[in-house]
Amino acid sequence: MEKIARNEPCPCGSKMKYKHCCFTKKSRIPPLDCDREYVNLRRIEGEICEGAMQFAVEQWGKDIFDDGWDAFCLGEDLEMDSSDGDHLFPSWFIFRWIPYDYSEEWECLGKNTTLADLYVQKNPKKDYLDFLVAVSESPFSFFLIEEIIPSRRMVLKDLLLDRTITIKEKSGSLEKFKGFITFARLISCKNQEMQISFSTVPLPTNYALDVLDLKEKILKQEKKLTPSVLFKYDNDLRKAYFIWAESLFQLPELRNTDGDPFSLRTLTYELSCSPKEAFDRLISLCKGEDPEEVLGDGDFDENGNLFSIDFPWFKNRSDKTIMGEMKIKEHELTINVNSIKRSKKIQQEIEKRLPNAQFVREDVEEIDLENLAQKEPAPPPEPTIEEKEILQAFFEDHYKKWPDTPLPALKGKSPRQAAKNAKDRERLELLLLDFEMNNQQKEVGLQVDVENLRNELGLPSKNHLIEV
Repeated sequence: MEKIARNEPCPCGSKMKYKHCCFTKKSRIPPLDCDREYVNLRRIEGEICEGAMQFAVEQWGKDIFDDGWDAFCLGEDLEMDSSDGDHLFPSWFIFRWIPYDYSEEWECLGKNTTLADLYVQKNPKKDYLDFLVAVSESPFSFFLIEEIIPSRRMVLKDLLLDRTITIKEKSGSLEKFKGFITFARLISCKNQEMQISFSTVPLPTNYALDVLDLKEKILKQEKKLTPSVLFKYDNDLRKAYFIWAESLFQLPELRNTDGDPFSLRTLTYELSCSPKEAFDRLISLCKGEDPEEVLGDGDFDENGNLFSIDFPWFKNRSDKTIMGEMKIKEHELTINVNSIKRSKKIQQEIEKRLPNAQFVREDVEEIDLENLAQKEPAPPPEPTIEEKEILQAFFEDHYKKWPDTPLPALKGKSPRQAAKNAKDRERLELLLLDFEMNNQQKEVGLQVDVENLRNELGLPSKNHLIEV
């Protein structure tokens, strides 16, 4: 990140000079290395983790890690040497995993005994016990990272428990997570707020809407979400995180205009009639086109007989979506389509229109998505001034209508309707935040004027601009 001069505008969007805004916030908060209570809690956390790990190995051997890892993964194909395996798993293993069937010795200690609980009961220091009480009251949740003062503080909004927490955080590398969603476990101990588990894959802002969907699903089973209730859904939350994090690295599934999975297929037939007769029987598939005009693009032999011709297969007269491309050449008919469904459909049409045609083969072309993803896309041509003006006019018109447009992200309500009640307004706020995040990658003329939308919707001004 480039250094910001004291007299430059603050990158948080406050319109104040940096020296009067975030610079002062940062400078007046002492480094965490000087915070004795924070350092002491981190020491306690480290001692419990190290002691519990060693105790577990001494009691049951290293195989206990494999059992814990299997429980942690919930059937997902995760690698132990992944970033979450290195950072999220150890804390979960020590402070959250409850190995019910591991040893009869656990029975006398209660049903919900973790490795940390067992170790501390064998080493009952007061500081350790206080720390575990704080841990026992703090479930995992999903948090929107709203503000970061590097190596000092983080402000996080708990999307499931509707609370905002300011934690102390020493890692300056988390600054790039601002505006993203993280899966974490935060604790409050001796008036210190801190994290003991933090996912390493930041989820883009739009996943906040998925978190709200999950919240609504849980609330169908529970009257109210509280920390104690959220513990019951620990596996569900972790499973959701794994699925969403994996989705960020999955190659897109290609689909055609009908929504069918993309599959390039070429069907070959041997004709028992002349090219002209085959054309006459198939031209109605080129819906709405004049057969004579289409025929004019064909190739003819020296006697004036049709030799070869290409023409499209249209969906219908009003929708000129090309369903496939047909080519007649001498006594061979080939048809190119891009899905299994369209392949089956055209085969039915050929059987009906050319019952004596002999099916020869169907060739399938494999699409190497991974190879395509690795190729550098060609830079788009620079639009002309006229094209930019047209695009900007379209963009402005779209967002002028946007407040009154029903949106799937708002459960079919328009932004103006969503602004009128707290539950829907939460979704709307997250949608606007997503616009702000995406603005960072757009040209100035194509950025969404979020402040203008907020004014139009009667929402208070709220700067969420992300430091770059």
